Amino acid sequence: MKYVVTDDIAGIYSMDVSYVNLSMKIVHPGGESTFDSEKNDEKDILSSVFGMMKNKSFQIKMTKAGKITEVKNVEALYAGVFEKFPQLTAEQKEQMRSKIMQSYGDKAFKGNLEMLSAVFPDRAVAKGDTWNVKTELEAGMSATLDGVYKLDEITATEFVVSGASMFATKNKDVYTETNGMPIKYNLAGTMNSVIKIDKNTGWIIEGKINQNIKGSMEIKANDKMPEGVTIPMEMTSDMVFTDK
Repeated sequence: MKYVVTDDIAGIYSMDVSYVNLSMKIVHPGGESTFDSEKNDEKDILSSVFGMMKNKSFQIKMTKAGKITEVKNVEALYAGVFEKFPQLTAEQKEQMRSKIMQSYGDKAFKGNLEMLSAVFPDRAVAKGDTWNVKTELEAGMSATLDGVYKLDEITATEFVVSGASMFATKNKDVYTETNGMPIKYNLAGTMNSVIKIDKNTGWIIEGKINQNIKGSMEIKANDKMPEGVTIPMEMTSDMVFTDK
């Protein structure tokens, strides 16, 4: 991703943001599927969509504490994209648009970025001090992260911050419509992070995040699935963010 600061008013940074490239790998029992904006294969529809999402700017506003107060114009990333695939039915286009918005939409982007950026204290701190950060996540489900962060180390060029957060889905008894089916999630887990911050710029040099989440997804009985189903879920993810 590319960030360009366009304004700074009262500690609120306005930025133009664009994707330089996008990729996604899904590992499943039958093997793995990889989608990449750098592929040049018209038959690979999702990779082609990723390619068309490149270099289109949307806007965010970020506080000095790393909180995202506004995300707008994300729809510009997808404008006209799905019309380039006449072989897809209207239902298929809507399903694909919905899946991409869950991962790359404004709400999803806000929460995903804050997992990395909203790590700063709201006051001056010294080595060994801790502070609390709460982040709202919206990426296919509503969840919260309640974290405690600590300034572990100060070097000549970096601040090193660690975080330990508790993850929990919200509204566990509420069904939301996904691909035409009512679904609810009941998940909980942990997120641990180590963040390196440039002392001169305040920008994050590197972030390593580990998540462990368990629980279930329940699909309510509906026309497509008359008996409904409850699916156990367990997710482990290791994420690395760098400024390179």
